[in-house]
Amino acid sequence: MKSRMKLDMALLTASILLIIILVVSSFMTGNITAIQKLSDTLTLEEFTDHLDRRIPALMDSYNVPGLVIALVHAGEIAWIQAYGHADLETGRLMTTDTYCRVQSISKSVTAWGVLKLAEQGEIDLDAPVIQYLRDWQFPPSSYPTANITVRQLLSMTAGLPLGTVDVIYSPEEAMPSLEDKLSAEAIPFQKGGSSFYYSNVSFNLLELLIEKVTKRDFAEYMETEILLPLDMTRSGFTWSSDFNPAYRWCLWR
Repeated sequence: MKSRMKLDMALLTASILLIIILVVSSFMTGNITAIQKLSDTLTLEEFTDHLDRRIPALMDSYNVPGLVIALVHAGEIAWIQAYGHADLETGRLMTTDTYCRVQSISKSVTAWGVLKLAEQGEIDLDAPVIQYLRDWQFPPSSYPTANITVRQLLSMTAGLPLGTVDVIYSPEEAMPSLEDKLSAEAIPFQKGGSSFYYSNVSFNLLELLIEKVTKRDFAEYMETEILLPLDMTRSGFTWSSDFNPAYRWCLWR
């Protein structure tokens, strides 16, 4: 199991980017079966040569400054390549060791942390989430919140909004607490269970659930219970000043 999951979060990002790029490429060439044909007829060297030609062109078309892509076969990295820049301002090139923010790919990892609690009998996916949040309460709302379940949060059917996505904090800057942010944003705009709506707020609530149920810091719980058992030693949910200054994080501008 560990050998299959031995990719850092940056490589998980890269794998998904690879799929996106190949799908986009297929649409652009008018051939949606291109991915299957390539995998059936080309050797690894021929396929990666194709990627080396196609990816830079797609990056130019979609204004993507830099990315890392990995191909995984039988749980092992068969090929990995970096393209473009990690920092356009300084001209620093992207490398396969560059730390990257993985954005919402982290939601699947958070969901794993929640499901582990469910597997251990610590929570019930169909129970109202409010019963696990202890002293935190939903802010006043025109829609009921008492029956919003953990499962609805996981499936983004809780009727909660997207949340703020355009505020960026520097590593040294003070941030509002998770509870304060939720008290401002966890306001339903429709009844829970009505329909799917992509919601960062839902997963912020799941982060709070993990902290309240385990009585542990979210980042520490995720590192200890999920990341380290998968040998994901270069992944985490917090910034660290110990990150190699030669790489730092990708700066998307």
